[in-house]
Amino acid sequence: MLAGEVYMSKKDISKKDKTKNAEQEMQRKYMEYQILQQHAKQFQEQLEKFETQLVELHNVKQHLDDLNATKKGTELLVPLTNGIFVKASLQETDNLIVNVGSSVAVKKTISETKQLLQNQIVEIESYKAKLLENLTMLMSQAQRIEKELSVFAEQMS
Repeated sequence: MLAGEVYMSKKDISKKDKTKNAEQEMQRKYMEYQILQQHAKQFQEQLEKFETQLVELHNVKQHLDDLNATKKGTELLVPLTNGIFVKASLQETDNLIVNVGSSVAVKKTISETKQLLQNQIVEIESYKAKLLENLTMLMSQAQRIEKELSVFAEQMS
């Protein structure tokens, strides 16, 4: 052996390789954990959007009840855009013009419109429940990985 050369036994090399593999595994687990956290955040944001939509739909149903109780000829302030209103007189309370998609509007009774809104509520609540289930599974996976990382960090200390 030459002066200054460092001699490493097979045991030392094997230990070094195991440590390197373990560190790579830890990095892989940490990346997986971060991805799960990102997905969880996206799921939570989507849940908030669903909740906002549900509140809006329930509010519209309440407004339809209020409209149903309003007499014909009642003066109303009708919004043209955010913060801009026009005075109008209520001519009809039995029927509404409802946009059903693709710029198609149809005449519907208040009862039919409320049923349409209720169907939307049920659909959103179903999506919300599925999303919540997926979020729960995701968080469970993240917690499992977090524990694995914690154990690994203790072993490396």
